[in-house]
Amino acid sequence: GGDDVTWARDLEARQDKCLTELELLQQRVYKLEADCCGAKATENASKMDIVIGCSVGSPAVYMAAVIARKVNCLIKVFSHSSNTKEVDSSVTNKLLCVNNGETDYCGVNLIYKDTPTPQFMACPGRLVAVSGLSNILRYVVRERKYTSLYDEEDLESAALSIADIALCCTLTSLDTKLIPNSLRTYLVNTIRSNYEMRVLKAF
Repeated sequence: GGDDVTWARDLEARQDKCLTELELLQQRVYKLEADCCGAKATENASKMDIVIGCSVGSPAVYMAAVIARKVNCLIKVFSHSSNTKEVDSSVTNKLLCVNNGETDYCGVNLIYKDTPTPQFMACPGRLVAVSGLSNILRYVVRERKYTSLYDEEDLESAALSIADIALCCTLTSLDTKLIPNSLRTYLVNTIRSNYEMRVLKAF
């Protein structure tokens, strides 16, 4: 009912506030690194270096491909000791092929582990309290200022929303036989009309 909607909005507002504060803190860290270490630290700060932990078959697997395509970086895939599920080698090979031959820089590390929700670290050794598909996407596009992928300040003209990207990644993780025709058409059209999302065609 109305109370549930209000609660959800309050929760989203708190999450947005936390993410904004997190971004400001990270910017301060980058500035301190640049002041202490010179231009080299600034250059390194501009490159993405994230770790996504998720279960095998999670929509976050496909989200990693979308992010890598946007950044034009490679993906490395690992399996944590807590993972007890069989890793699909065909999916791994497709992930390793994203941007292969176009760049030699790896900015996305995907780790299969036993976890109910995707987990995220902004870079190795710096734990960021971000979990869940939409929150990870929101953090990445904000921190990298990817307004062409999702523009929070101009939602009316934005090509995609966080919900669009998360839904497409979720649908890609499902057996196509289980997807209603209307959603299948939506997925095909979204992938066709957006450069970053086209990477999902491989899966």
